[in-house]
Amino acid sequence: MKKLLIFCLFFVSMLAQAQHPLNMEKFADSLYVLLKNAPNDSVKAATYFNLVAYWAAKDSLKADECLQKGYQLIGNNVFLKGAYHAKKGYLYYYHQDLPNSTKHYLKADSLLQKVPDVMAYKLLADVWNNIGVIYQIEGNDEAYIEALLNKAIPNAEKAKDQNRVATYFISLGVCFLNLEQYLKSIHYLNKAEQILIKDKSQEFRLVSMYNRIIEAYLLSNDLPKAKEFIDKARIIFNKNPSSEQIALFHMVEGIYYKKTKNYVKAIALFNLGLSKVSGPNKIYHAHEININKLETLIEQKSYKEALILAKNLEGDSYFVELEENKAMVYLSLAQIYYHTNQFRLAYDYLNKHSDLKAQLYKSDLKEQINRLETKFNTQAKEKELAALKNQQKEVELELKNSRLYMALALAGMVIFLLVALLIFIYYKNNKKTLAQKEIIHKQKISETEREKKLSVTNAVLEGQERERERVAKDLHDGLGGMLAGISVKFSVWETKYLKEEGKEDFEKNKQQLDNAIAELRSISRNLMPESLLKYGLEAALEDLCEFYQSPKLRIDFQWYDVSNDIKIAAQLSIYRIIQELLSNAVKHANASQLLVQCSQNQNHFFITVEDNGNGFNINDTNIKGMGLHNIKNRVAFLNGKIEVLSTKTDGTTINIEIDLNNLRNAEN
Repeated sequence: MKKLLIFCLFFVSMLAQAQHPLNMEKFADSLYVLLKNAPNDSVKAATYFNLVAYWAAKDSLKADECLQKGYQLIGNNVFLKGAYHAKKGYLYYYHQDLPNSTKHYLKADSLLQKVPDVMAYKLLADVWNNIGVIYQIEGNDEAYIEALLNKAIPNAEKAKDQNRVATYFISLGVCFLNLEQYLKSIHYLNKAEQILIKDKSQEFRLVSMYNRIIEAYLLSNDLPKAKEFIDKARIIFNKNPSSEQIALFHMVEGIYYKKTKNYVKAIALFNLGLSKVSGPNKIYHAHEININKLETLIEQKSYKEALILAKNLEGDSYFVELEENKAMVYLSLAQIYYHTNQFRLAYDYLNKHSDLKAQLYKSDLKEQINRLETKFNTQAKEKELAALKNQQKEVELELKNSRLYMALALAGMVIFLLVALLIFIYYKNNKKTLAQKEIIHKQKISETEREKKLSVTNAVLEGQERERERVAKDLHDGLGGMLAGISVKFSVWETKYLKEEGKEDFEKNKQQLDNAIAELRSISRNLMPESLLKYGLEAALEDLCEFYQSPKLRIDFQWYDVSNDIKIAAQLSIYRIIQELLSNAVKHANASQLLVQCSQNQNHFFITVEDNGNGFNINDTNIKGMGLHNIKNRVAFLNGKIEVLSTKTDGTTINIEIDLNNLRNAEN
């Protein structure tokens, strides 16, 4: 993925929302109605400020007029003064004056921090989101992420505004999309959807999230998930065809069809998106759509159209203002000229691309060095300050000593009290020491009792395994062999002697015998898994998962970096733990999906079993049966740790960690 500026909608409303409503005309009409019926100047001022965002995209003079009318009504209201500077910063941003935009946003921040009010927290959150957007325009996604996590989201949470929090989750998703961390991007975008999907009035935020999660899935080549969200977004856009977000929707639709090699439809969607761009970010949205269109034209081998578009982008001062965009155009032109056999031009543009990328690398390196230098200078200043503080402490100590010498003359009067105090302290400390010794003694007794219980549990578990092994062997080799022999003899007898009229009854009886043999083998395997002894733990667990899997239950078994030198006793205990966990999940969870994951990091063995079924209250003693008790005993026997996470709606996750260095009696 090329480094692109992929923006969330810029901050709009001071009092209502952090993004544009889907229908801005209705929104503006409601503001003018409110303006006529406003009970006081403060409400009028706030309404004028809200109208700034509406008129900014239509008539900059009207927008500035609304801003000035609001300013004349604010009086000494600190909150409204902060709102004025926030809107002023918004207008500067709209006109691409980023330094003045940042200046007014920081002024708004200094004023709004003095107002401990929900509306101030909301506006502060929006202000810092917008400062972060400016960081992003300047190519610093990390600074944008820091502004969101440390400023915007905490203020939105202080305001208890979950919809704003969701908006900033979308912004985080976009940042991680820029940084090509698609899984993190999808994580935050899904968190936004979980909040917004509950409130139909938040569809204007939801479609922004859908556009970006579609793009994340496309960039990670998960086309089915991308198509799923395209269908979701289309339902909302069909109801709101004039939304500012529809241009980006057509863009991601176009990317989807580009990925499926339907270039004609992709180009048509990109052109449709270009015709629909609007709002404060329309220039950047148009650039973004044109970049994808250019890539598609090159893939389609439509080099003539691609050349026209690439040259237009090269001549667009706003587009090439970002050095990475310029480098992308140079590379595209080099590809176009190469495929049209204009090798000299291809070579020239490839050189331009290489030189620019080298400059960008040097610039990034210089910035990193500057940051390190700043950090070093800060540390040096801190050391100097610490030295001054130490000098001050030494002076104060000398002063204290001089005062102490003067006080020695009075010491004799308080010696008796000091001795009495020392005796009291000694008595108190001695009493505390005795109490601590008693506590330690009780802990040792408790530890000894626990060790005895574990020893008994170990003996019981080992006895169970030996008995299971014996019974399994007897069933498999004895009764199983006998039944198999009888089945073979029945087959021979059937071939030689059975008449046609008795064949149906005979087949039924023979089928019952085969079922009995299969059931016997299943019992024998559960008692002692033969595949564990022959092929090892991984194969045994795979067989176990296949055994429990059914059309209604899908089991995903994952095995990562596990060594083959784990003692057989430990392997058997691990197998029994997972067998018990699977059995419990199948019996009680009513799940459709189940994950079994085993991994090893040096001497630590990790087990995770997770289902999406019915969870339970882990503090409810009524649900603690023998299954969970046996699992905890086995984990304790292996010196392990167990964590149970469960809710009634989100299923159950059980995490187990075993230290292979400290296995108890694993050799036996």
